[in-house]
Amino acid sequence: MSKTFWLISISSENTEKSFAPGINFQGFDKKSRKKVDVMEPDDRLLYYINDKRVFSATSTITSKMFEEYNPIWSHHDTKEVFPYRVSTKKDFHLEYDSSVDATYVSPSLEYLRKWPANKWQLAFFDMLHIISQNDFNFIENEIIKLSTRNKKIKKKKNIKPKASTKGFTRDISKKINKEISKEIKSRFKI
Repeated sequence: MSKTFWLISISSENTEKSFAPGINFQGFDKKSRKKVDVMEPDDRLLYYINDKRVFSATSTITSKMFEEYNPIWSHHDTKEVFPYRVSTKKDFHLEYDSSVDATYVSPSLEYLRKWPANKWQLAFFDMLHIISQNDFNFIENEIIKLSTRNKKIKKKKNIKPKASTKGFTRDISKKINKEISKEIKSRFKI
C-alpha cells in the first residue's frame, strides 16, 4: 500500500507534549478514530500548530493504531484523552519562533484551494487531514531548509537562531527602527 500523508492540527502546548523526551507516539481525538484506524506504518505526519499558525515538525508513523487512555495531551473537553494512538519516529522538529509560517506558504498548497484565500485557516479546523504528497514535501523541505540554516547560525555564533519575519530577523528590524528614530530625532531636534 502507498504512503498516506497526514496533517495534524494541534495546539502549541500539545505539540510540546508530543515532542517531549520519552514520548514516541501521537494521540488523536475521538472524532478522528476512523482516520487513525487506516493509518499504516511508513505514513507521514506533518504538525500544524493552530494557535501559532506555523508548521513545525514531521514524523513517520511506525505502528498501526492502538488505544491507550492515560491522559498526556490537554483539551477543552476534560473527558478527551486522545485515546487513539500510533507510534511515531520524529523526523524534523523546529521551535515555534523558527518554524514555517503558514500564512506565507498557504497560497501555494493544493489542499487549501477548496477554501477562500482569506479563510484558509478553516481548512485546519479538525484535528486530522489527508494532504497531497506535493504539499507535504513542499512544507517538509521548508522545515529542512530552516533547520539546516538554524544549525549553521548556532555553530557560527553559538547563539539561538532568531525568527524570520518576511525575510528580516527581529534584530535587523529593531536596528532599522532605531536608525529611523535617530533620524527623526535629529531632524526635529528632539
